[in-house]
This record gives sequence, structure tokens and C-alpha cells, in this order.
Amino acid sequence: MQKKRLYLTLLTAVTLAGYLWNADASAQQQPTTKQGALAAASDKKSNRTYRTTPEGEGALTEQMIEQCIRLNMDVDSSYSAISKSKESFDALNKELTEMGERLKSAKDDVDRGGKEARVEYDAKVLQYNSRLPDLDKQLDVYKKMVKAYQEKSDKFDRECNSQPYYEDDYAAMVKKMGRGM
Repeated sequence: MQKKRLYLTLLTAVTLAGYLWNADASAQQQPTTKQGALAAASDKKSNRTYRTTPEGEGALTEQMIEQCIRLNMDVDSSYSAISKSKESFDALNKELTEMGERLKSAKDDVDRGGKEARVEYDAKVLQYNSRLPDLDKQLDVYKKMVKAYQEKSDKFDRECNSQPYYEDDYAAMVKKMGRGM
């Protein structure tokens, strides 16, 4: 299983044009006090178009960006858990496959070996058969983990990937969360 690489766009073309237009207007009207600068920044932020639903128009809100970062963290940890589960399954599968091959090759010898060889062989068959449910359980766990990972990954793709957001909102969330998407 290969991990998908997920990316987000920084700004939509409309937002970029609006940003450039606001930057040009700000350059012409330089605030002379801190209050004037804060008012200009607040006015700039209030003109933003934020999304009201994950499928709606506008940019992701800070809360939506935070949810996307958390979801991406969950996708990453799920992927790690899947890798460990697959390694465990593969090791047990390899062990049981080798054991099964040894039993098949020993079957002919058992028929010629007598009662003691038959008892020893039957014990090995019982041991092999007793381990098969463990393999089935590990396979079921692995399949459930893959399904959950795929659902989370699809949700991330649908709600977060390639969705517009404001760069400063994203930077604030990266600073708060300690990582980005």
C-alpha cells in the first residue's frame, strides 16, 4: 500500500487578485498609528469570504484548517499502524506457510515411519491448525484498519485537499498545532 501525498492550494486566483488589490490600496493609504494599522488589518480580514460548510464557497476558516490538520495527523498515524499490522501479518503468514510446506514434505515420511512418527506429525498438524485462526484475526484487523484509513483519507481529500485558505490563517494554525498538513 502506498501512502498518498496530499497538498492544499495556498490561494485561489480570486483571493490572490483581491489580496494584491488590497495590498496596492494599503500602500497608497499608510496608517500613521498602531490603531490605524490594526483597524486596516481588521478591515482587510473582515472582507474575507469564509466557507460555511466543507463543500461551500470561500476559504477554509481557521477552525476548519485545524480540523484538517488533526485529520491529517490521524491519517498519518493510521498509516503507521497499518504498516505495523501488515508486518506482523506477513511474519505470521510466512511462518505458517513454511510450517505447512514442512508438513507436506514430512507426510510421506510419516507413512513409512510408524506409530511414533504419526503421533509426532499429528501434533505438528494440530499446532499448525491452532495458529490459523490467529492469521485470520490479524487479516481481519488489517482489513478494518485499511478501510478506516481509506475513509479518513477520502474525507481529507474531499474536505481539505485542494481547498482554498488564507495564508495567515494557515500559519496561525501551524503555529498552534506544531505542524501543518
